[in-house]
Amino acid sequence: ALDEGVIRRALATRLGTHPQVPPAHSAKKIGGQRAYELARRGGEVDLPPVSVTAFRLDLTRWDPDAARAVVELDTSAGYYVRSLARELGEQVGVPAHLAALRRTASSEFTLEQSRPLDELLTVSVEALTDWCLPLGALLPSWPAVVLTEAQQQAAGRGQVVALEPGQDDSDGAEGTRVRLLDQAGTLLAVARLLERPVPAVHADIVLLPPAPPNALSFGVR
Repeated sequence: ALDEGVIRRALATRLGTHPQVPPAHSAKKIGGQRAYELARRGGEVDLPPVSVTAFRLDLTRWDPDAARAVVELDTSAGYYVRSLARELGEQVGVPAHLAALRRTASSEFTLEQSRPLDELLTVSVEALTDWCLPLGALLPSWPAVVLTEAQQQAAGRGQVVALEPGQDDSDGAEGTRVRLLDQAGTLLAVARLLERPVPAVHADIVLLPPAPPNALSFGVR
């Protein structure tokens, strides 16, 4: 019989890293074409499994009359909750589908930090600006490298920037993603750490190119 204990045991088997087949109506590509486009035309969709991780799968409510389970979960990127519903149904021997999905967090950002769409469409520009997070608040889990003015100029031109001893607070591994900040803590770029005779970074994406050195400003009287 399908009961709460059966659902909890099935969820427990899905914890950790497992292969997962994405839904047919997903944005995965097959031969350069979106799977959902092929599925909507009635074509055969054969997607290979991908490795995903479920860090937490908690059954928070079970309605035996409706056979409906409410689950809170923390997962890796690329995880399809629709696939989880299908897999659970197959495992316990009943048809199953996802009835509703609510994202409560993405990386370090939570639902409590969000705003309803109708508010965003009606507030003033000043209020909207106050709600926006500064660039420096992004990617807080990434190691930070504070650049000197000369290093900022080099990074903004796409050059490899050699680091001074103690300037990098990451583990020093080749390819480690880091944030490049100015002296005020503003996020200038995201970069990768390079292992060389002298540790260095190379920016992948420059968000705020530094002002040209010795730039002059003019006023009109």
